[in-house]
Amino acid sequence: MLYKWNTRLAEQKESSLVQHVLLEYDYDHLHSTVIPSYWDNEIRRALFQAGIHFDPDSVESFGSDSYSEHSAAGFNVTCISFEMRYDLLFLKDILDKHSVNFHVRTLSEIPVPLRVSTVTYRMKLPKRKDRLELSAFPEQMLNEKEWNFTPRTDAIRNPCPINLRNAVQKLSIRGDDLLIIMGPEFTDPRSIFRFLFRIPHEESLSQIPERIGFTYENRGVFDLAMTRGSRDAFLKYKEAKTIWYNSDFDDMTAYISSESCVRDLKKFIQRDYTMPPPYHYRVAKNFSDRKRDIYSWKGSFKYLMKLIVFVLRRYDHIFSDGLYSFRTSRSGKDFLMKIREQKDINQYYVVKLDVSNYVASIVPELLFEQLSMIWKDDPAFLDLLKYLLFRRECIEKNGQTVSCETGGLGGFPIANLFMNIYLMELDEYFYPKAVLYARYSDDIIIFARSRKEAEEYLSHLLAVLEQKKLSTNTQKTCLIEPGKEVEILGCKLINGKMDISDHAKKKIKRKIRKHANYLLQQKKKKGSTDIECARRMIQYCNRIFFGQAGNNALTWSKWIFPVITDTSSLKEIDHYVQDAIRYVTCGSMAKKRFRITYNDLQKLGYKSIVNAYYHFKRL
Repeated sequence: MLYKWNTRLAEQKESSLVQHVLLEYDYDHLHSTVIPSYWDNEIRRALFQAGIHFDPDSVESFGSDSYSEHSAAGFNVTCISFEMRYDLLFLKDILDKHSVNFHVRTLSEIPVPLRVSTVTYRMKLPKRKDRLELSAFPEQMLNEKEWNFTPRTDAIRNPCPINLRNAVQKLSIRGDDLLIIMGPEFTDPRSIFRFLFRIPHEESLSQIPERIGFTYENRGVFDLAMTRGSRDAFLKYKEAKTIWYNSDFDDMTAYISSESCVRDLKKFIQRDYTMPPPYHYRVAKNFSDRKRDIYSWKGSFKYLMKLIVFVLRRYDHIFSDGLYSFRTSRSGKDFLMKIREQKDINQYYVVKLDVSNYVASIVPELLFEQLSMIWKDDPAFLDLLKYLLFRRECIEKNGQTVSCETGGLGGFPIANLFMNIYLMELDEYFYPKAVLYARYSDDIIIFARSRKEAEEYLSHLLAVLEQKKLSTNTQKTCLIEPGKEVEILGCKLINGKMDISDHAKKKIKRKIRKHANYLLQQKKKKGSTDIECARRMIQYCNRIFFGQAGNNALTWSKWIFPVITDTSSLKEIDHYVQDAIRYVTCGSMAKKRFRITYNDLQKLGYKSIVNAYYHFKRL
C-alpha cells in the first residue's frame, strides 16, 4: 500500500508540471571557471526569491555532472519545468532582476524536457600553422580511430592515456577558428586542442574554449530512473515483493540509493557501456527433460537493469488490453474473471497455442525494428537496447567468453518486455474484434462461437508466427470442442466451474516436497527437534500461500481465491501440506504420522487453505 501511495505522489508531481522552458543564459567571463552546478543554484535562487513554482530538480545546466567540470566561455543552457504556466517575458524579467553574474539570453517553451546531445566549441587556430595545410586537417584526423592523450594530473604519477576520438563527432575550420562538435561523451575541449596541435602540458593555453551551439534530444528512460522518486518507489516495490530475507536485496538497496547508480545511468546517456558479457546457464524446465537458456549479469548492472525495467512500467499504455503478461494495469486473473462472467462459456470453441522456446527464438533484427518505433524519441535508451541485443557473446560456466545467439535475452529483467513487444501485432489484431482473447507471453487462448471462426483465428495466429520466425509447441496447440476441459493460466475450466489446473497443482506440490526433504536433511545434520522442523515447514507454507505477516498482495492465495469456484484442488493441496508437515516431524509417511493431530498443527501455526478460502468468500 505504501508503494502505491508513493507511486501516486510521483505521478501527481509529474502531471503537475504543466510548462517546460529551455533557458539559454550568458555569464561573465571572470566567472566562467566556476563549475556549471554553481549556475544551477543561482537560477534556483532567483526563481525561489521571485516565488515561482517550479521543480528544482529540473534545473541542470550543461556540464553540471562530475564528468564535465571543465571551464568554457559562451552561453549555457538548462531546462526548467514549472508547476503552472507563466508568460515568457515575465519569467525573463524575473530572472534578470534576481540574477547574479549572469543574464538571460533566450527563453523558449518546449513540449517535453530536453537534454544536450551535442555541444559546439570554438577555439582560435594556432598562429604558426599554415592555413592551406590545415584545410584538409579535420578530415584526416577524423579518419583516425584512436586519439590517445595522456592527461596532466598531480594526483596520479603515471596516468593512463585516454581515447579522445569517441568524444568528437565533427571538426571544421571556419576562418581563423576551429569548431569542435562533441557528442554524448563530453570531454574537456582543451585536451582535444592540445592533442590535435601537439601542444605540451608545460605550454599554457592563452584562450578559453567558447560554447557557440547545442543540439538536444528528449529526456527519457535514464533521466526518469535517475530521480530520487523513481529509485525510492522501486525499492519499496521490491521490498513488498520480498517474501523472505535475501542478502541480495541489501546489496541492491545500497547501490540504488547511492550516487554510483546515478553516475552509471549518466554513462549510459554518454553511450559508455563497460559491462561484461552476460553469464549463460542451461536450466531445466519444470516436469520436462528440456532445458532453457538463461542469461544473467552480476552485480550493479543487474540492479540497474531492474530499476530501468521498473521505470518502463510507465509504457504500459502502449499495449493492447488483450495482453495480460507483466502488466501494471491488468493480470491473468482479470481474464479469468472475465471468463467466469461469461454465462454461455461452455458453448464456445477454444483455440490454444503455445510458442515453442519463445524468448530464445526472438529475432533481434525484427525486435529492434519495433523498439525503434517505440523509443524513436529516446535515442540513448534505444542505443543501449541495440547494444544488448546485438552483442551476441556470453560467458559460459567454465568462464570462457564465446559467441552465441542470445535471442531475447531470456532470464534477464528486460526479457519480459521484449516478449510483450515482439507479438504486439497479434494483440492489436484481436482486441478491436471484441473477441475473448488473451496472451500471456507465449501462451495464447481465444474463445470462438463457431468452429469456422476458431479455425480462422488459428490460421491467422500461425501466419503471424511464421512472419516472426517462431514455431508452435504441437503438444500444447489445439482446438478444443465446447464443454471440454480447458486449462487457462494455471486454472482449468470444466462444466462452467473454475479450479486449479493439474499442472499448477504439480508445481506447488513439488515446491512443498522439495522443502520438506531439505528440512529433513537439516534435522539429521543439526539435530533439530520435531517441533522446530514442524514450525519451519508451517512458516514456509504460510509464506507461500498467504505472504509475510499475511498481508502480502502478491501471494498465491490472493491470486487464486477470487478466480476459482471449485474447492476440490484446494482440499487436495491442503491434505498434501498436512502430510508434508507430519513427514518432517516424524521422518516417515507411515501411519504413525497421524499421531500428530490437526489440532496439534493448528497450535503450531498451521492455516488451512480451504478455511481461508471460505473466509475470503464471506468477506
